Amino acid sequence: MKAARLHAYHEPLKLDEIDEPKITGPLDVIVRMGAAGLCRTDLHIQEGQWAEKSQVVLPYTPGHENAGWVHEIGSGVTNVAVGDTVIVHPFIACGLCSPCRRGDDMHCLNGSFPGINRDGGFAQFLQTSARSVVKLAPGLEPKDIAALADAGLLGGPIKTILGLWRAPEQLAAAAPWQHEAALVDIASFGEIGLLPAWRGTDGQPTPIPRGKIAVPRGAPEAVAVIETARSKSGTLTLRGPMVPTQPFPPGVEQGSEERVAPDGLFDTGYACRIARDRGTIVLTAPPAGITATGFYRFRQSEVDDAVAAIDPAAVIVAVPDALLGQRLAGSARDGAAITSELEGLGVNALIAGAFRSRGIAA
Repeated sequence: MKAARLHAYHEPLKLDEIDEPKITGPLDVIVRMGAAGLCRTDLHIQEGQWAEKSQVVLPYTPGHENAGWVHEIGSGVTNVAVGDTVIVHPFIACGLCSPCRRGDDMHCLNGSFPGINRDGGFAQFLQTSARSVVKLAPGLEPKDIAALADAGLLGGPIKTILGLWRAPEQLAAAAPWQHEAALVDIASFGEIGLLPAWRGTDGQPTPIPRGKIAVPRGAPEAVAVIETARSKSGTLTLRGPMVPTQPFPPGVEQGSEERVAPDGLFDTGYACRIARDRGTIVLTAPPAGITATGFYRFRQSEVDDAVAAIDPAAVIVAVPDALLGQRLAGSARDGAAITSELEGLGVNALIAGAFRSRGIAA
């Protein structure tokens, strides 16, 4: 099978042909990979920061946010069948030691961590255990759910799922939630603030309230945690305990733009309008000129300048991404060369990696 493997720290992964994993025990499960999330931990591993702790022997296959389809099962597996769509908990616990029997699986005395101290999911197939796979509801695709694996699924039935929206302007158009577990949508506005809200009983996203938001909502003891408003320029502004007292949107530290109003409202830069009911706010567009990928925000003009200083003919653009909100994609005459130079300058890996072909060196 094909696998993206780390051969040396501080170097790109390489695409190798290796043996497929085999069933070795009655509770083993082989998953045919449908998607694997790229976690910041994977970048830390590549940089060698986990070498001493994991004691992993190179080369090996990273990837601990995994989802796919059951390909093969051991003789004792009863919770899933071949063909089931599953999300894979990153950790494999034995279920027999004292911590496991107390429900503290993450401190299993015999546990292992695919993608950390053994081969992970950046491959066509992954070996895991019956305790570490959760069957997904029909209609859920591995590519849409894999990055949620890090949230942790062991220890009983899932009661609540936190869904982080790095592109909060897309939340209003989200599909209805139709699962037993409750869903809390968290709209992320970069370093400025977060807006959490439970899905309604109809499964639809909850509109952003206009004004002060108190929790628990509707309770007599509710406490105001954040306040929303629409600025004169038509953008969403926030203030309150859920907003850091000193957020630094790009440019503020240089005094190049006014993002903090005299009344303490911080401008997120997200375009918005007041809904017809006058009590809620609808986001209509992300901040102009800002690329938001994951938890990082870049001024696109500065990204363009950094790239042009190395190769004036190179192009780097922000493209939509279902999980990250946006991602950077680059085109250059010599992608490897510009990547190397950007990395040598200490440029963020999300920018330098935009010129790699799928982030993998063949």
